Amino acid sequence: MKIKVQITAGIILITFFVLVAACAPMFAPHDPNTTNLAMKNAAPCMEYPFGCDQLGRCELSRLMYGARYSLGLSIPVLFALAAAALFLGCYSCYKGGIFSEIIRLLCDILMAFLY
Repeated sequence: MKIKVQITAGIILITFFVLVAACAPMFAPHDPNTTNLAMKNAAPCMEYPFGCDQLGRCELSRLMYGARYSLGLSIPVLFALAAAALFLGCYSCYKGGIFSEIIRLLCDILMAFLY
């Protein structure tokens, strides 16, 4: 039961971040590139919830727009790595022998670091 709650919470958070990134122009309170030197390094307030950077730009807006670039780069890399892993796994099963054992050993080493 605890695992289902964690998975559901993870899916909800990922969906939220993807929606915020995809709809950044609608949700962002300010233009991310507009400078306002009067608000240079401003602390968080109602108008700027995350404050401003050294050029007076809204940090929340910059974070939302930056998430779009991060998703745009990470999704193609994810698909490329999945394709490479699928090919390597299928080829190691087909080839067998020492090659398959080396791939299995490398996967075991990687899983030891992840868990």
